[in-house]
Amino acid sequence: MLTLLQSLEAPEVTAEVMADGIALAAYYLSEARRLSETAAVSAETDAADHLLKWLKESWPGIARSNNRTANMIVPRDVVNFGPNAMRETAYVKKLVHTLANHGWLTPLDKGTEVDGQVRQLAYRVVTA
Repeated sequence: MLTLLQSLEAPEVTAEVMADGIALAAYYLSEARRLSETAAVSAETDAADHLLKWLKESWPGIARSNNRTANMIVPRDVVNFGPNAMRETAYVKKLVHTLANHGWLTPLDKGTEVDGQVRQLAYRVVTA
């Protein structure tokens, strides 16, 4: 296309124009990759935000009805009681980790007792 833009009657594509075409294609491929990676991060961020909303709005009532402490949570609680899209432990751990990195959850020490059970992974919900 670059050659045709220069002359509709061009007999061949020069090495210089070919190099320019390759550079242009590489640029657009890198932009497509960057945009797709941004979309993936946004989906994870959106899911973490959805989990945070559930922690604030639904978890306290669920915890009370199960004689649990509302300000503490373990990933299993999200898998068992959380939003339907969050039923895989590995996925929930990733989202919980994201919330902890942003200050919405505080990791508790390994072996902390939460509602009568020693937990390897537990968090305190930040309410303020």
